[in-house]
Amino acid sequence: MQNDELKARRITLVDSQGNPRICLEADHPDGRCSITLGSPATGGIQINAAPGQFPKIAMTSPTKFGELSITSEGVALRASDGRLGVILGRGLDGKDDLIVFKDGQIAWRSTDPNGANHATEPPAASGTSAAGHPPRQP
Repeated sequence: MQNDELKARRITLVDSQGNPRICLEADHPDGRCSITLGSPATGGIQINAAPGQFPKIAMTSPTKFGELSITSEGVALRASDGRLGVILGRGLDGKDDLIVFKDGQIAWRSTDPNGANHATEPPAASGTSAAGHPPRQP
């Protein structure tokens, strides 16, 4: 049939016990819309899109939460408390970079703030590189 459509602000699909399993929402107060697979009790994946922002993908569980943001600028991973973990792409200074954070602070980056390449692989805590090689000599 022509013009068949379903309109709703929120659609929730439930399992045989009535637990929410898939939720489509277009009525968030901040204007974003989302698709959630899973449930608050078991965890799942949520895709969010907000006006003027790039879509985000968040993985949730009852005890942990992480966020993966994929945009035209690059990829960012955030910890459960919102602190940055990794940025690949446009860095905080607007230049292309790979930045690794520890405890909310930059622990390693592929370029220095002026854009010069200063490393090809991050150091490991044991005194060898992440690939198991000894540290480079200057």
